[in-house]
Amino acid sequence: MVFFVIANLGKKYFYRFITAYILGILVGGIIFLVFPTTINIPAVTGNSFFDKLVKGIYAADEPYNLFPSFHCFNTWIIFIGMREKKNLSWWYKSSFLIFSILVFLATQFVKQHYFVDIIGGIALGEIAWWSIRFTKLPSFADRIFTSLNHTLHLEKRPQKFTKK
Repeated sequence: MVFFVIANLGKKYFYRFITAYILGILVGGIIFLVFPTTINIPAVTGNSFFDKLVKGIYAADEPYNLFPSFHCFNTWIIFIGMREKKNLSWWYKSSFLIFSILVFLATQFVKQHYFVDIIGGIALGEIAWWSIRFTKLPSFADRIFTSLNHTLHLEKRPQKFTKK
């Protein structure tokens, strides 16, 4: 849903955001391949609602590829995308910061990540966001997606001005 909110902040801003997001995912994936990490998850023996919830989380999210935490990267880069926009309310920006912090805490309480994985996710988001600022990658993404939209007839081609 947040991608739709960011898309409504302007096409140029959206392409900056999506390019930083993709860059972060690619760099994080390379880190996973070069420096694979794992965590020993504790055995959950209870049968309460929360025990079943934690068992489900452990079954859905394997205990490897921890650094950087994509849970933390995803929430943090969304917060970054929101924090720079002056026309978004303080309440809206604060809610994304709080949500990010809750995700950070959850990764610790459920024992899915080490603390350094959180720092890695935050750093990856910041580095991706700020490095995109100095490249032409957002313009490149704009051209690719605009061309794709034209090809799929999702967006009309601009009319060329002709003299009569």
